[in-house]
Amino acid sequence: MTVSWPASLRNVLAPVLRRAYRVRVTGAHRVPRSGGVLLVANHDGLVDATLLAVCGPRPVRVLTEPGAAAEAWARLTPLTGRIVLRDDSPRSSLREAVRAARAGDAVGMFPEGPLNESVGPSLRPTLPGAAYVQVRADVPVVCVALLGTHGARPTDPPPPGAEVDLVFGEPFCPASPSDPFRASSLQDVAEQIRQRLADHLRVARARTGRTDAPGLRAAGDNGAL
Repeated sequence: MTVSWPASLRNVLAPVLRRAYRVRVTGAHRVPRSGGVLLVANHDGLVDATLLAVCGPRPVRVLTEPGAAAEAWARLTPLTGRIVLRDDSPRSSLREAVRAARAGDAVGMFPEGPLNESVGPSLRPTLPGAAYVQVRADVPVVCVALLGTHGARPTDPPPPGAEVDLVFGEPFCPASPSDPFRASSLQDVAEQIRQRLADHLRVARARTGRTDAPGLRAAGDNGAL
């Protein structure tokens, strides 16, 4: 029998996180039970990638930037199923994400880019990483609102016992570009994803009564812990 390390570690880490925080998951039934899917989430806190990977209805292979985790955790990255965005070859990491989605995996990305060290909007330019994966893999997109995932600063974890919300939206498929190899076409898809995620965050914050997260920043390739 083949051991699925991502699924096994998910079974271990999920109870730990739920003991450390009061994790509330809403809309998990909206995530397709099988087949490739791209989960796009806001990135406001240190534990975002771990929560996205293990607290949803199915294992998620999250793209994460190098150096986003402690050395001991980084050594476990291959076992967790995470995909590290390589500084020297980011396109190869995105291709790995495309292959995973085409193979039927759930892939998680943060269109805002890497975690900021301070709360507030970023002026970084929009990057079409999530759009690249969606167009190449031709999979549906599910927006995820991660709320309450940081302490006083984004780089601080939530205090023990804090309420953390994961709110999943309805799956959607962006309008297919006429020429998927043109940068402007990918930018159009990136904007569709950015706007859908921004709308989902507004609704999720209103429904949960959460006002403790910074606004949606400009879309980017990914980010993570």
